[in-house]
Amino acid sequence: MRAAFGVTTLLLAGLAGPATATAEDTPLADPGTLTCLTGNIDYTYSPPITRDPHAVTVHWSGGYQNCTSPDANHKDIETGSFQGSTVVPNASCIGSNVVAQGLEEDDTWNYVNPPRTSTSKLVGKISALPRADGNRVFTWAGDVTQGTFQSSTFSGTGEYNIEATNPNTCLTGISEAHGKMANFSILPAS
Repeated sequence: MRAAFGVTTLLLAGLAGPATATAEDTPLADPGTLTCLTGNIDYTYSPPITRDPHAVTVHWSGGYQNCTSPDANHKDIETGSFQGSTVVPNASCIGSNVVAQGLEEDDTWNYVNPPRTSTSKLVGKISALPRADGNRVFTWAGDVTQGTFQSSTFSGTGEYNIEATNPNTCLTGISEAHGKMANFSILPAS
């Protein structure tokens, strides 16, 4: 299975917190915007996805890079990484839909001046639905429940393509995929 993704944009805005972020898991200081791109996103499926629908745990991981802040409030975040998972109860390589499935994701933010890291815990829902062209559109949304950006909300959207046209691949099972592309935002809670 190959999931095709492109560039991820991360937007962080209007965040409340203490005057400086000097320790891991300390909320960022000022309201502002942070934009990051991602490279590859790696996925694993356990047990592998086959033609027969069954429960599958999906794990993903990837990295944020080239982070910039137009308003300079978060200029010290340069890169980051993320990893998360969800359980899909009826996954199949034939094309199961995922609707409002729970997810958890851990993000790590890498700072410069001085070098340090902080983390965020994201908890929410993900949905993936097919489009007429064979690609799938996914959306995810929820809350930042711990660490940097705590009490903020997040949302994102992207697309991928499950290439399950080879019947042998579907019979033997699909255990991993690689890809890139999504848009992602973290915003203050309303």
